[in-house]
Amino acid sequence: MSTLLGCLGDDNIDAVQMLAMFLEAAGDKVVVERESRRMVKRALTEMSKLYVLGIGIPELDENELAQQLQLHQLTSKANQLTSKAV
Repeated sequence: MSTLLGCLGDDNIDAVQMLAMFLEAAGDKVVVERESRRMVKRALTEMSKLYVLGIGIPELDENELAQQLQLHQLTSKANQLTSKAV
């Protein structure tokens, strides 16, 4: 079983749930956030190794959200995947 904790953020709940199910089926622990500021707060309390940032996440776009995560020591080393990278 993998120990990866992934944090997925997007307002497209169907897409996020499908990706979460795929990662959970592989044995990963996954959390989903639909708002960018809540995702940043959660990231600072629950260490993740992977952040999937959606283009349609409210409040901050995926680039701004990625920058916020890179500013914090706890999240700066985590892998980030945005919809532009897919």
